[in-house]
Amino acid sequence: MALPEDPHVQQHLDALWPELTPEQLLTELYTDTNFLAEVAPQLTDCERAALLRAAGGEWTASDVPLLDEAAELLGQDNRIDEERKARRRAKDIEYAQGVLDISSGSRAGEDDNPGAAERLGVNELIDAEYLAELQRTEDLRTLAEQAAADRTWSFGHVIVDEAQELSPMVWRLLVRRCPTRSFTIIGDIAQTGSVSGATTWQRALEPFFGTRWRMEQLLRLNSGCRAAGQAGRMVRPVSVRQPSMRWLRYWMCRRPLRTVQMRCSGVEKATLESQPRRRRDQMPSTGLRSGA
Repeated sequence: MALPEDPHVQQHLDALWPELTPEQLLTELYTDTNFLAEVAPQLTDCERAALLRAAGGEWTASDVPLLDEAAELLGQDNRIDEERKARRRAKDIEYAQGVLDISSGSRAGEDDNPGAAERLGVNELIDAEYLAELQRTEDLRTLAEQAAADRTWSFGHVIVDEAQELSPMVWRLLVRRCPTRSFTIIGDIAQTGSVSGATTWQRALEPFFGTRWRMEQLLRLNSGCRAAGQAGRMVRPVSVRQPSMRWLRYWMCRRPLRTVQMRCSGVEKATLESQPRRRRDQMPSTGLRSGA
């Protein structure tokens, strides 16, 4: 047995130089108060307390860019996979050589045939490595399936929707996936809902794209179809006091609900009747009366 493969040697190596995975790093960071204070002294005690969590908890969507960043910083040891592939290839070549030997032996009885010497055998046309390569199974997965299984997969172009919600860490993740930095970015700063989202496109994009980007306004909305009329009436005085703000008039359906219901199926009618009431019950109390 080779020394690196000895279990006792492996045990000592793991104790002296343990392999650290991105998952282990973040778990230690989230569960160790002292470790978190050491690596993030710029955070307040309350901010660090908000990051702490119990060990064994589920990962969140916000953890994904952090895990990806940790994987980039820690690197990946591919030696085990490479050694496994090398052993498999050696076995395939050995098997292919056996097939060629059998083919060569089957021609031994043709020596008395005058025309046999003029015909080339398989082992004279190809070698064992080439035969093993021919027998290798192709990857039948689609490109999307291969990309989903490969963290380091690169894309030629990336389309981002709701881009105003992306944090700087998510942008770092996306830029790593597209070395050419060819992006189509769709978003509306006015609709930013995430505390780590964009406040301006310059602040969001310039750290990653510099000045090599341009903004095109595809559509200016003059009517708000999402905000309730009550909310619109509340902000109207603010828009009057702030001349720089443009007032967006809100649109409301003027057809009686009964007319709409007559054109719907029974299921759609039940949805029309139940959804407004359900949405109203789910909304927190704000002192406003619902017009539903």
